Amino acid sequence: ASSSEGRDGADEVVLVDICSGRCSVGEAQLVLHPSIRIIAFDIMTEKEFFDGLPPHMRNNPNIRYRKLDVIFLTLDLIFDILWHEFNLTPSSIILYHWSPMCETMSRASRGKGRHRWESGHPRSQKARAHDERFRHVLSMLVQVANLMPLTCISVENPLNPIFPYFPEVQALVGLDGWVLVLRADHCMMAN
Repeated sequence: ASSSEGRDGADEVVLVDICSGRCSVGEAQLVLHPSIRIIAFDIMTEKEFFDGLPPHMRNNPNIRYRKLDVIFLTLDLIFDILWHEFNLTPSSIILYHWSPMCETMSRASRGKGRHRWESGHPRSQKARAHDERFRHVLSMLVQVANLMPLTCISVENPLNPIFPYFPEVQALVGLDGWVLVLRADHCMMAN
């Protein structure tokens, strides 16, 4: 199959965007795959999600959004949406992208959040909740890698001293198919 086709040879490819925010990964993928289907998950309302998209994406019939706390996200749910909304199977998924909640991990809060101890361990209830969701989603993505080894998985990590030292991340470093990239230019993806 060519790079614009699914693994089964169909032109129907899918992005699963977890904690999608404004769907910037979806926007970049639309450049590469104009007919890509996007299944996006986040905690904002559906109106907030679609209102936050660039104008050219707002009425795209190939974008589906689900308001969902990722602690409840499962592969069965993703596959169910894929089948019922697009009549496609998991082999159509070319990319799972996940942008973990950065409020409790990122240095972007400039110290205002105080969600972590100096050791990186969670200090606030919110950090503990985010860590639980981090472990849940990462575990699900490991399942994806085991079930569908040709599917690309990307996890966008905020620049911080916490993400790379999660034991679950460290366990993946060095395994076949897993690469830890600490810095990347996300803007280049859209160019």
